[in-house]
Amino acid sequence: MLLWWGIVFTCGLSSLAFADTGVSSVQERSCDNARCRPLSCRDSFTPPWECCPVCRHDRSCYYKGKVYRDRERFREKCNNCVCSDGAVLCSEINCPDKPGVCPRRTIGSCVDLCFWDYDCPGEQKCCSNGCGHVCSIPQDPDTVCFVNGVYYYEGERVPPRSSHPCEACYCRGGSVTCQMIVCPVCDGPTHPGECCPRCD
Repeated sequence: MLLWWGIVFTCGLSSLAFADTGVSSVQERSCDNARCRPLSCRDSFTPPWECCPVCRHDRSCYYKGKVYRDRERFREKCNNCVCSDGAVLCSEINCPDKPGVCPRRTIGSCVDLCFWDYDCPGEQKCCSNGCGHVCSIPQDPDTVCFVNGVYYYEGERVPPRSSHPCEACYCRGGSVTCQMIVCPVCDGPTHPGECCPRCD
C-alpha cells in the first residue's frame, strides 16, 4: 500500500482505495461492477483512478479526481472555481490560516483527511496528529507559549532561559515563568549539569 498526498493505492488490477481531502473515511472502489454511462463521442479516455471513460474533447473539466460539467462552479479551499470550456478557472484569494493553535500531537491514523484549514468545518484547523493530518478544534493561543520556534502547552516544562541547571521554567497562561529549584540538604555529590546533590 502506498500513500501519496491523501490517495491510498493498493496493488491489483481493478482495486483502488482513495482518501480525498475533506472526507473522514477511506472508501474502497472496484471497477469490476462499474456502470458507465454511454458516451456521445469517438475520442475518450479513462482518467487516472477512475473506472469510466470521459470524452476527450468534451467541454467538461477533470480536476483533482472529479469531473465537472462546463460552467459548473465549485470551491477549492477558500477560492471559487468554475469549469469553462474544459479549463478550470479559480479566484486567487490568499487563504489565511484560521485562528488558534493546533492541539498537542498524538499519534493517530496515517491518512491525510485535510491539507488546509479551509478543508475543515467551522473553526476547526487542519493539524498534524503525528502521522497524518486531521481536523481538530484549536487551542486558545493565549494559553500556549512560543519559545525558539516551538509551541509549549499549559503546564509543560520549557527550556530555561539561562544555562543554570537549578532554574525550572513552565508555560503558565501563555507566559513562561521560571523559579529556582530548592534542593534538599545533604552531603551527597552534585554531578555536572545537575542541580541538586544525590542524597542516598
